[in-house]
Amino acid sequence: MKLRCKCCGKRADGSVQVMEGVNNPPNEMVRYYLPNQHNRAAIVAKQSPGELVELALCSKCMRTVEDNFRATIQYLQVEARRAAIKPKEKIKLKRA
Repeated sequence: MKLRCKCCGKRADGSVQVMEGVNNPPNEMVRYYLPNQHNRAAIVAKQSPGELVELALCSKCMRTVEDNFRATIQYLQVEARRAAIKPKEKIKLKRA
């Protein structure tokens, strides 16, 4: 059985591991988390309300998820004034 992209349903080209949980009522939809050290420890101790799953994605959706992840990190860095972006150097114009 070929895996299908969780987002668009096309043939999946890859997957990422995420923590799968459920939102609190009344919005009991599946919610995905980045599995941090606390989530992983709870899973190992069998005390986690969620579980670690492979989220299958096609290449287009994988790229979109990656781009959004990077954009979020950059936005938070800019907000905290810790941007990892090197500003462009000013171009000096020569006067004739």
